[in-house]
Amino acid sequence: METDKNIIRTSSCLLALFLIIILTPNQGLTNPGTTVEDPAGTFTYTQTINSSSPAPYYTAPGNGGGFDIYSWYNQDFGWQHDFPAYNTANINITSATLTIYAWDVDSETWHGTEGEYDGLKVDGVDLEPGLLQGTDGTWSETIFDIPLSSITDDGDINVELDIDMNHTSNHWATKLDYSTLEITYTIPTASNTPPVVDSLTLSPGTTASDNDDLVAT
Repeated sequence: METDKNIIRTSSCLLALFLIIILTPNQGLTNPGTTVEDPAGTFTYTQTINSSSPAPYYTAPGNGGGFDIYSWYNQDFGWQHDFPAYNTANINITSATLTIYAWDVDSETWHGTEGEYDGLKVDGVDLEPGLLQGTDGTWSETIFDIPLSSITDDGDINVELDIDMNHTSNHWATKLDYSTLEITYTIPTASNTPPVVDSLTLSPGTTASDNDDLVAT
């Protein structure tokens, strides 16, 4: 019967929608960052971005480079961190760093100007200093201080990596594993000390006679 066919079609559509919801990653809706508060009331927000991070945090570029890929001078790429608490009332950010874990950064000083210069920008501004550090054939961490203005403007921190800035042909290359944003902050609160309450006293005291004038203070 036609009614039974419609029921079957509806059930099939609902099942397909259910499978899409279950099997499709929740891209752009779940923040990959975590916040921890220590006993002293200091918060630490940590967010790591890598090749498996969803948009808008990371989208593989169309030039063949990217996270987990050995990338050359013409395979620059970028990613995004964010800090949802950036506009919290009375927030006091005490430190903000970006840690990059990279492979085979040939930044040894003896290379001179022919060495590997991999530069980073945050929100279009060069970090100072803003070069990846490392040695040939090893993994290395480089920690950068992030300008607070890049956080407090809108909470988004857009990072761009310019690989092997001094060459226009395949000379040096590197591979990034991850980028970690760490922000330490406090949120001062109003004092819980109760207000001062004036006490009522009489002068003279309780030994006054009926004819004495009493003054309340």
